[in-house]
Amino acid sequence: MQQLAYTQNSSQTLRYRKLHRKMKTGFWLVLFLGLGMIALIFTTYYLTKQVKAAENKINTTLNQYDELLQEHNTLLQEYKEIQEQQETLNQKFQLEKETLLQEKEELLKEVENLKKQSLQGGKKGKKIAYLTFDDGPSANTKKILDTLQAEDVKATFFVIGQGLKNEDKQALIKRITEEGHQLGNHTYTHNYSYIYSSKDAFLKELNQLEEEIKKLTGTKMTMVRFPGGSNNKLYKKYNKSGENVMVQIKEELKQKGYVYVDWNVDSMDAKTKELKSKEAITKAVVSQAVKQDQAVILMHDAQAKTTTAEALPEIIRQLKEKGYEFDILTPNSTQVQF
Repeated sequence: MQQLAYTQNSSQTLRYRKLHRKMKTGFWLVLFLGLGMIALIFTTYYLTKQVKAAENKINTTLNQYDELLQEHNTLLQEYKEIQEQQETLNQKFQLEKETLLQEKEELLKEVENLKKQSLQGGKKGKKIAYLTFDDGPSANTKKILDTLQAEDVKATFFVIGQGLKNEDKQALIKRITEEGHQLGNHTYTHNYSYIYSSKDAFLKELNQLEEEIKKLTGTKMTMVRFPGGSNNKLYKKYNKSGENVMVQIKEELKQKGYVYVDWNVDSMDAKTKELKSKEAITKAVVSQAVKQDQAVILMHDAQAKTTTAEALPEIIRQLKEKGYEFDILTPNSTQVQF
């Protein structure tokens, strides 16, 4: 019995020890899990706090960005407004500049006219006809020169440069000057789309013709006639920059010592595609000329204007009957300018 009791006690002690070890192991496991949970909770809390701080910083940065973007847009709008104001001021300045140049030109013109009138002195009260011919020389120029020579009348020829390589035309240019007539510059090509595209284009053609004429005659032309007249608005069609090319050209001509001249009597020989009759040309010239003491008469001696040459003898005859003398245009003449 004692042996049995001892065996049972040993078995119970063994189980107790096993249970004790399990409880001890469970205790440490529970303790480890508890500490892990505490660490996890602390880490989660810390990370959550960091995330919230980061979110707040991001929101602050975004708010600052929005403010900067708004300031940028405000400054950009102010810049655009300033730029528009500057463009408006530039346009206004350009218009005022052109207006002042035109006023200056008109004042200078009045001064020049007063000077010329004082220089003319003895011609005051006389009726003078200035015959002018544009767009030559051509075969018609020869006929006109023959008539002028026969009538002992002088005229002014505003020539162009096309065809001047031709010896016959060169001979006509020389004859014009040799017989005491005046030569004027009418540009080299008379090509509206080019000469009125810019001031430089016009002056290039003016100088090109000037050089050709100087080689042939040894003299410099000082008289200029604008193709289409000095009041034409062709530059608005052919100049893409919007500049007032005519004002610029006139100012440049003034500085270079040129005098441009228009007309106050139109023969109408260039007003239609159909050739005007010599009777119609004569009537147009005489009916207008009698209203002017200083009649600057526009005619053409281009190749196609045959009836102008035919009308010339009768025009001269009728004007002489009405008391007109004839003369060439010079810088000292009373100029007709539109």
